[in-house]
Amino acid sequence: MEMRQVESSQIESVGYDEATKRLRVKFHSSPTPYEYIGVPAEKHQELLEAESPGLFLAAEIKGVFDYERVEEDDEAEDGLG
Repeated sequence: MEMRQVESSQIESVGYDEATKRLRVKFHSSPTPYEYIGVPAEKHQELLEAESPGLFLAAEIKGVFDYERVEEDDEAEDGLG
């Protein structure tokens, strides 16, 4: 999954897999990315365009979509490790 850096004090980068509808978020405060499951492509685009990606994530993604931490092996396969 290709990760794209965003200008945010909380979020380092985001990636999206359209086939699985998974939004991957890497935070500045954590070495482990999180994947939010079942996220529509429109939400990913809105996150990228948001004035404050951190606030958008808190309001529109967190608590709305299930998530899981990305294991190190998965991260390495995606060229992030």
